[in-house]
Amino acid sequence: MRTLVIYESMFGNTHSIADAIAEGMPDGVETRVLQASAVGPEDLDVDLVVIGAPTHAWSMPRSSTRDGALKDSTQHPDHQLEPDALNTGIRELLASLPNQGGRHAAVFDTRLDKPRAITGSAARRIARKMRSLEFDLLDVPHSFVVDGMDGPLGRDELTRALAWGEALGSRIRMSSDAPQSSTD
Repeated sequence: MRTLVIYESMFGNTHSIADAIAEGMPDGVETRVLQASAVGPEDLDVDLVVIGAPTHAWSMPRSSTRDGALKDSTQHPDHQLEPDALNTGIRELLASLPNQGGRHAAVFDTRLDKPRAITGSAARRIARKMRSLEFDLLDVPHSFVVDGMDGPLGRDELTRALAWGEALGSRIRMSSDAPQSSTD
């Protein structure tokens, strides 16, 4: 079993969640974690793709919101940007993908700890785009909360991410162990 966790992160919070999801995968599930700009078509040849991004302006980051993160980091030196924060992200990766023909997937985001009606959700937008690319989503979009624009992650969010990774790994393992029906 092979899993790829793809993330986009500005201040490291979404990256930390991606790492925790990967760490939570059960034994026997080979898992890689890649930043979105480092993903090539060959990387998607896996049993499960997990994709996540921070919620920016009610959706996935775009070049203008990445520029906003850069501006914030220059105005607040304690807000440290991830090394690849300004590279292309999840939005651009999804726009470049061909249909996936039922490949298993799951999606997540990080967002402020406020009602979704106020913050929006990158995960919901990612899920919509992935369904249009014919990914088979194994679970509802998940959100992990941050306490401020640059974090930190909310209490117990890494524990939740570990548990979700374990649950996803178990689902994909059960899915692959299920007998395949044949039509004659």
